[in-house]
Amino acid sequence: MVNFSSQFTLRNIKRNKTMPPFERPPPQKPFKQRKTFATRKLEVAGIRSKFPTKIPVIIERYQREKFLPPLDKTKFLVPQELSMTQFVTIIR
Repeated sequence: MVNFSSQFTLRNIKRNKTMPPFERPPPQKPFKQRKTFATRKLEVAGIRSKFPTKIPVIIERYQREKFLPPLDKTKFLVPQELSMTQFVTIIR
């Protein structure tokens, strides 16, 4: 007599062997290509008027990067007092 739970796991193993490999989503265009210069300039002007002590920063992962995971977001508002070293440690 075969245990039902063992049949269930055997079925799952067989299914996983036939599943296609994980496919990555197609790469997105760089930020500069997604938005025009005029649009970016307007966005920055609006952000700078709302937050005069912060700097809007766009960070994107290099397209050929293989080891670092993708970032959750690309736009950051950084205080002027924050050094580059501090900012890099926050992102990591």
